[in-house]
Amino acid sequence: MLQHYLQLLRHYRFLALTVIVVVTALAAVSSALLLALSPVYTATATVAVIPTQAEYSFGSEVSRGPSGTARVLTATYIEYLKSRPVVARALEKLRPQIGEDGSPSSAFARFVTDGSSFVRRMYRIVDSGRFVPIGQRAKPDP
Repeated sequence: MLQHYLQLLRHYRFLALTVIVVVTALAAVSSALLLALSPVYTATATVAVIPTQAEYSFGSEVSRGPSGTARVLTATYIEYLKSRPVVARALEKLRPQIGEDGSPSSAFARFVTDGSSFVRRMYRIVDSGRFVPIGQRAKPDP
């Protein structure tokens, strides 16, 4: 039986190779397009890392030394800077640049964005039977 499939593969080797090359090329082009069209926003913040005595002693015990304390505190501050309130404030400042609804400005970018959201919506419907928009999801209790 395996010999039969190998004969078929040898017979259709040009077709199989063409399919592999075309699929790989389409994946590469679509990845490059999505990477080029996805918006990238940057923000800067300056944080003075001056630990309190409690933070310093905790960091020294956990990470063995002052450099470990700085590493622990820096990781904490990075987590704080990536938190929802900080990102929401940065988004408010960027709102004039990206538009009120946050949609891309070029027609091609909107086409790609709409197409990807359609694919995501269809995947959710097939996966779980329904699509729930982000605004209608249940919010956790505080």
